[in-house]
Amino acid sequence: MSRLTARRALMFLVGGVVVLGLCALAVRRQSVRHAVIGQLARPVSNGAFGELPANLIRLGPDAIRVYREILERPQAGGTGYSRFWSNLPEGMRRVLPLPEANEAMRSRLFRVLPELGPAVARPLTGVLVDRLNEANAAYAAEIWEALFWALPDSSAALRALGQWLENPDRGLLPSGGPNEAAVWARLPEMAPLLAHWLANIKTAGAAARALEAMGNRAVAATPDLIRACRYRERSSSDALNLVLINRIEDAGVSARCAALRALAAIAGPGPGPELQEACREALEDSEEDLRVTAFVVWMRMGASGREKAIGALNRLKLTSAYRVQQVVEAIAAAGPEARGAMPWLRELILPRTLKQFERSEMYSIKASPEVWLDPEELRISALIAMGRVEPQSIGPDLRFIIDYSGRRRDAAAILLELPERKEEIIRRFLPLLSNGERDLPALAASIILKLEPQHRESMQTLNRRCESGPLEHRLSAARWLFERTGRDAPLVALIPEALKDPTPATALLAASLASMDGLKVQQFIPSLKRALWHPDDAVRLEVGRILYSFDPKQLPDIE
Repeated sequence: MSRLTARRALMFLVGGVVVLGLCALAVRRQSVRHAVIGQLARPVSNGAFGELPANLIRLGPDAIRVYREILERPQAGGTGYSRFWSNLPEGMRRVLPLPEANEAMRSRLFRVLPELGPAVARPLTGVLVDRLNEANAAYAAEIWEALFWALPDSSAALRALGQWLENPDRGLLPSGGPNEAAVWARLPEMAPLLAHWLANIKTAGAAARALEAMGNRAVAATPDLIRACRYRERSSSDALNLVLINRIEDAGVSARCAALRALAAIAGPGPGPELQEACREALEDSEEDLRVTAFVVWMRMGASGREKAIGALNRLKLTSAYRVQQVVEAIAAAGPEARGAMPWLRELILPRTLKQFERSEMYSIKASPEVWLDPEELRISALIAMGRVEPQSIGPDLRFIIDYSGRRRDAAAILLELPERKEEIIRRFLPLLSNGERDLPALAASIILKLEPQHRESMQTLNRRCESGPLEHRLSAARWLFERTGRDAPLVALIPEALKDPTPATALLAASLASMDGLKVQQFIPSLKRALWHPDDAVRLEVGRILYSFDPKQLPDIE
């Protein structure tokens, strides 16, 4: 065979391979397109989308092209798609979606966009901005939640945000899900525009939270925030809810609390006279939420602020265990500087006091179960606060705290403040090294090692637990081994594996550990990027938040 013939044969072979590859790609694209349309066209019951977000995520990055086509396609009705479709030949009409089906698919895609996370949202930034600019965008809230993943990197999204904020009459303040505070913190130039949104009861709370995230760079909004702290308007529907359900928060009260927290964030450690006056007024207010918020703010204002807050403890007139918990946590955060609160804490853990809050909480079970608080939980919180303030004061309740340590990590941590009781604590935890359930053996080993670093049996237990058992328990053991010894090899090996685990709790734990102090998050970037396609929406959003906080450029490219 001549050299020329051989060359032609090779070229023919290469051309055939290329053609086959292109055909395979076309078939793959067509199958993905059919899968996307099949998912979005499927009827839903009672407006619940169920497995739709997870099913779309399983289609991977190839489906983004199809999402873009659906979002770019002309709307039915006024934009002319119906007329366009009706004028087509019968054969082409069979291929294209019905006008009403097209709009239904767009609607469903818009509604699930926030749950798909940044892996889908960022590549769709351009088309989402275009859809946002359509008159009366029906899904503006969902579009903004997706667009927040592209801020402030996308100039188009940033420009759209500025234009939107110029008109508070829209009544919808953009928000961004789990990374909302991080985004607003990067946009202090928006503070003057956000200040105008404080005048509307429906948007004042969200605007105040955005300004709080900006801290002292939002100082220009201080006068508007002071006015928002004195907001008294209440909508008729809120008033009705407050009559029917004891624990529904009034939008005006929520906005006033948010405004007070924003003022504190702007003031920083040196509160000015405006913030001090606002706190004094709030402490005497008739609304319990506002009084508690003022107390928490005062506790962060240095020695003079803490003194005023502790002096007002008995004037708070607390009726809800949930609000008491907020007060207790503020006291615990102050530590030894809150010694003046010890009499109040001792009174709180008495059975008669806890019984009083148990009765008051009964009204909240049906109204708002997510904020209902078991009085037993309140007792342990108060004991932990006492341990932070005066460690020796919790001696009589040591057994109760030890028994509770398996359920709350802060209960276990407070035991480490009692080195003089270490023999008793170790004696109580030793049986758990071999007989404990779930991850209790690893927890017991970590507590013992903190009190006695050379404890051989505890070290063996942690090493053994890192190597065997359910993945989530191995991950917990590896974390405690790293915290106690600085040895990170087991944890570094387990985090990528756990991020792929379909169990949301395990993957979420791995994501939180990937960003913990002492570990280099850079080594987990590839695993975190893959986890953006995890089937669970909570995992996708949390991983997106972690990557955004570390470096937004690690998220998928904006298009």
